[in-house]
Amino acid sequence: MNRLLALVAFAALGTGCVVEETCDVRISWDAFQPADGSQPISTCAGARVDSIDVWVDGGRAPRVSVPCDGRDFVDFAVSPGHHFYSVEGIEDGRIAYRHAFEADDSCGLVEFVTTPAAGRLDLQYLFYDNGQPLPAEQQVCAWDDSLLFLSVYDSIADTYAVPGDAAYECGGPFVLELPTGFYTLDWMEETGPAPDYTIAAADCTDRDFDIEPGARTPVPVNLDVDATTSCADTAFLRSGDGRAGAPPKPLAGPAPVTKARPN
Repeated sequence: MNRLLALVAFAALGTGCVVEETCDVRISWDAFQPADGSQPISTCAGARVDSIDVWVDGGRAPRVSVPCDGRDFVDFAVSPGHHFYSVEGIEDGRIAYRHAFEADDSCGLVEFVTTPAAGRLDLQYLFYDNGQPLPAEQQVCAWDDSLLFLSVYDSIADTYAVPGDAAYECGGPFVLELPTGFYTLDWMEETGPAPDYTIAAADCTDRDFDIEPGARTPVPVNLDVDATTSCADTAFLRSGDGRAGAPPKPLAGPAPVTKARPN
């Protein structure tokens, strides 16, 4: 899976180059792009962003973490050469917006102007039996109180954006907001309610997808009755802590169903 290409406008604020052990970098943010594609928000308060984390080449801790209040840039030093940056707007401990890019640093102060952004994941799930889609009249959840569990891996944060232990109601549209970046849908399953969580259908085929700024990304999911056995090793994977924070809330439903799937 390809890493993000450079989505960055930059201007060199210094000239000349000498051999140095570190290079000065300025990361600035001009606005936050909402997931729905509406007008970018120019203030931290308007975007409900508490802080800004800047990660350089991954690692266990951000290179810089600052409150997002009355400031629009941070300065720090990096080693000369190629780096992968992730500029993240944090809301209540969750990555709400992100601008990730690759760049070759030059000597002297270099500014990278970023627009942390979010987009929408549209999980377009259908019900199958033995690899074949069920008829339209049977495209309903197995029980009125069915739940959907899923695991979504965030390649940039190197953790789970949806860790697998968050339950969503089955039925209707299923749309989540995510920060821009590269992801993998590891698995998804329909189950009955607690305490048994009986698996009705599952899909454990990895699906890679990109979340683009202000865009809606459709991802098909084939919830197959016959896959409940073959997916047993991945079912109910309750994993993933780390910097992705709390799983996102659904934006559009899913609405409760009113009838059970016919036998």
